[in-house]
Amino acid sequence: MKKLLVLLLVLVAVVTLGCQGQEEPLPQPMEPIVKSEPTEPLVVVSEQESYEIATKYLEESNEFAKLSGRNLRYMGSETLRCPYCWTFTYWYYRLSPETNASQKIEAMITVNSGKVIAATFEERK
Repeated sequence: MKKLLVLLLVLVAVVTLGCQGQEEPLPQPMEPIVKSEPTEPLVVVSEQESYEIATKYLEESNEFAKLSGRNLRYMGSETLRCPYCWTFTYWYYRLSPETNASQKIEAMITVNSGKVIAATFEERK
C-alpha cells in the first residue's frame, strides 16, 4: 500500500513539474470581417440592352470599322457568373492589312452592367 501511495505521489509530482513553464498563450481574438460596399451602384441592364451595347462597340471598333469588316453575324451569348454580365460572340470577315486577303474573325465582347469590360478578336480558319 505504501508503494502505491509513493508511486501516486511521484506520478503527481512528475505531472505537476512537467506542466510548469509550458503554458500556451491565449488565442488572440479574431478581427471582425468588414464587408466593403461596392464603389459603384449596381446598374440593372437587360441582356437585350447589353447585346446592343456590344454590337455598337464592335461596329465602332478599329478591328471592325477601320479594317473593312463585313458580313457581321451574331453567333450567341453566354451568361456569366456576375450580375448583369454576358459575353456575346460574333463572326465577321475583314481584309488582312498585310495581304488584302479575306480573314474570318471571331469577336467576343463582354458587357457588365452596361459597360464593355473585355473584347477579344481572333482569326479563325
